[in-house]
Amino acid sequence: MDKTPMKKGKKLLILLSSLFLAIAAITATTIILVAKNQEAIARKAAEEAERQQIINSSTYHEGVTVNGVSISGMTPQEAKEALKPIEEDLIPDTVVTFSYDNRRFKVTADDVNLVYNTDDVLDEAFSLARDGDYESLKTELEDIALNGKEYTITCTIDCSPLKDFIAEAAEKINTPPADATVELNPNLTGSARFIFKESVDGVEVDQKALYELISSNMEQGVSGKIELPATITKAEITAQQLRENLTLRASFHTSYAMSNGSGRVHNIKKAAGMINGTIVNPGEVFSTNDILGYRTHANGWKDGPAIIQGGAATENQPGGGVCQVSTTVYNAVVMADLDIVYRQGHSRVSDYVDGGRDATIDSGRIDFQWKNNTGSPVYVFTWVESSKQQMHCEIYGEPISGKNYDRVDFVSKLIEVIEPSATVYIEKDYLYEPYWKVQNKARKGYIYEAYRVYYKNGVEVDRKRESRTTYKMHPERVHVWPGFIEGTVLLPRSEERRV
Repeated sequence: MDKTPMKKGKKLLILLSSLFLAIAAITATTIILVAKNQEAIARKAAEEAERQQIINSSTYHEGVTVNGVSISGMTPQEAKEALKPIEEDLIPDTVVTFSYDNRRFKVTADDVNLVYNTDDVLDEAFSLARDGDYESLKTELEDIALNGKEYTITCTIDCSPLKDFIAEAAEKINTPPADATVELNPNLTGSARFIFKESVDGVEVDQKALYELISSNMEQGVSGKIELPATITKAEITAQQLRENLTLRASFHTSYAMSNGSGRVHNIKKAAGMINGTIVNPGEVFSTNDILGYRTHANGWKDGPAIIQGGAATENQPGGGVCQVSTTVYNAVVMADLDIVYRQGHSRVSDYVDGGRDATIDSGRIDFQWKNNTGSPVYVFTWVESSKQQMHCEIYGEPISGKNYDRVDFVSKLIEVIEPSATVYIEKDYLYEPYWKVQNKARKGYIYEAYRVYYKNGVEVDRKRESRTTYKMHPERVHVWPGFIEGTVLLPRSEERRV
């Protein structure tokens, strides 16, 4: 029997069995590998899901603290609220003060901006373990949980709002220098009339320097009072300078004893009271009519004798007598060496002052004006001394100072006498023969020259003509009947006495 086929079959069977076993082994291995791969994929998926949960967590990780306060598990908003007490504890208690005069200023934390880094700290803490692979994130989380992660909130001071605070303080403090001034009490006499108000130095705050001082103290937390950086500006005129520059330049008085009717005296007192205490500043012009106004009964003036008809007669008019006031002031003004702007003499010589030294006024027509030609105010005082029936004027101002004189006097001299011309006869219908009436008696005319006389140490050093005044002569004027023939004898018994 041939054994060769049998051997071949047996070999094939062995081969097939080996092949089957190999295939089975391969299949088993493949299954195992697939299972392991699926397990790895699942693990990776789980790790990625956990990584995403870590990355996208809306709260802070375990172990995070800020200034000792744990914020683990808190949202950023919750953490911000939880840290507010920490911010409040960081508010500085620094107090910086400065003062000037009776004003005191205080700067505290309320006057600056307090800047906290809370948001930056919370942002940085929230960024922990938010990036990287799973293993690195797990490692970082474990480290934070085990060892903790501490952050610190700080507070810095922004002093820029102090600029407005300082500007407002400076506005209250800054003052320009104020020169000394003089107030008057014209009812007193002499130097007692003047009340001197002391000068006040000016002050201007150095706002930049003050800002730097306060900012430095606030930033360093140094409380206390600082010295106010300011510039002091001295006033130009002190009270002492005013006192030294204020003297009696001139005084003059006239008597109204020879014409002291009640109406006239009332008018003199009224005018003196209105002028008394007048201040004439450098370059200003004093107008008598501007001060006294129109002399009318409605304005409180009474009837007094006034010169009319060019000096030929007088009549009662409201304000009669005020010319004695203007005349008294005129003489004081000349002796005070002030400039005369406009002056007109009466039409006849007054009985209360020498010829050539009077100054008449008339409402709205004739004024007496003079100018302050000095560099300082001039003060005019006028009053009536009833017991002596005198009208007074005093003028104060800076001392009289010329190149070669220290006092001025006022004198006048008669230059010419003008005799009255022949009697003038004037026919009037209200008369009939043989009646007649004297309109005015004959009056002589005069020409006077007035001079300013300059003295130095009591010695005359100069003389300047101030004015030339002509007082008209007046012939006797007689009212006669119509048809009167000049040369007819006028009988004394027929002189008409009626007005």
